[in-house]
Amino acid sequence: MLSIVLPVLFLFAQEIQTIPAQQGAQPAAPAVDYTQGELRAEITAMREMRFSIDDPAMAGRFRSELALQVRVAGTPLPRIVRHGNLLLTEVVDDTGHALVTDETYSEADRTTTRPQAIPLARLQSEGLLLATRCEVSQRGAKELRRLRGEVQLFLADEAETVTIVNPFQYVGRIVEHPRLAELGIEIEVVAPERLQSTPPANRTIVLQYKSRPEQVKSALFYDGWMRQLPARDTVVQTRDEQNATMFYFDVGQINNEIQLVFEVHPKVEEIRLPIDLTSVALP
Repeated sequence: MLSIVLPVLFLFAQEIQTIPAQQGAQPAAPAVDYTQGELRAEITAMREMRFSIDDPAMAGRFRSELALQVRVAGTPLPRIVRHGNLLLTEVVDDTGHALVTDETYSEADRTTTRPQAIPLARLQSEGLLLATRCEVSQRGAKELRRLRGEVQLFLADEAETVTIVNPFQYVGRIVEHPRLAELGIEIEVVAPERLQSTPPANRTIVLQYKSRPEQVKSALFYDGWMRQLPARDTVVQTRDEQNATMFYFDVGQINNEIQLVFEVHPKVEEIRLPIDLTSVALP
């Protein structure tokens, strides 16, 4: 038997106002431009879900949790090239119950960063939206007495490209290039036997950013005629439980003539944006 305490529902979206089109009129600017002002983080939505499960076999499929969505906004927003996860360090409700424990986040949660690829127009209208989860509050609690956390941001302006001919020659070792070495960037082409699951043969290449991942903006692949090859990327795990990125291609697309082009940032500024709030009403 599965019983669910229904949560209060929140729409993680903004209300959109429509303005009648006028001939020759310019598109209306967003009501709020989130790329203006001081760099800040603000809660935009919160949802609390509780599950009561009688069947032990199903217990692992459901988790009671408090979910939060936070908007990062401010003038530096367009300069963010990479960011980490939103991590809560202290959350205590008004009964004194702690919602964050040592098990709330894994090591991968704490260390993984990802490129920021949201277009400028969307950043202006929405900001950079991040979500996280923690334990549910104590029954009867009405607010979060304290909520503290942070998000790791990397800001940059300049970018340059580094081309690697036939990256397969580096399987099982670090890619060699003088500019990458000068910048301190180490990228390994991961051997298939290092992965927890064996990838499809002749259709994938796996990269692991060993140092300075925040300086790598993108990795693109091209054939011998410098035509870009479409690739789907996903995070995979090595046998020692480290993250790597697997790029997946269509049959027959990759061979020893492909070229791997990294777009890298020579200089990156790291910011740890704090979140420090009190008396936050619970849903």
